[in-house]
Amino acid sequence: MAEESIGIDKRTQHGFTQLAHVTDEPHILGVTVSQEEPQLWVVFVNVAEFVREEPLETEFRRTVERSLSGVNGVKSVEEADREVWVVEGNVQGEELLRATVSGLKTIHEQLKAYVESIFNP
Repeated sequence: MAEESIGIDKRTQHGFTQLAHVTDEPHILGVTVSQEEPQLWVVFVNVAEFVREEPLETEFRRTVERSLSGVNGVKSVEEADREVWVVEGNVQGEELLRATVSGLKTIHEQLKAYVESIFNP
């Protein structure tokens, strides 16, 4: 299966990398991945701020965790805060970003409908 092309904004400072998904729907598909240490990454998922009702919240969180855990080289994934997952392992940030965005796309329609219901009741 061919890898889907996504827009990525990559910045490197002091030897560490930050990557962001470039999208027309940042409130739904916005993801940022930052390298904190050589084998420690922080993944920030924008839509997590809004998803607070079941059963979507559980499905969303499971999707993110499964997506990150499925990246080759990941040793652990921990939800550190409402919008933040910490990933440990010998991985590339771009792989984490692509996996997370891909996972979000599998539930995109549910996320979009939910977020729109919040802003357009």
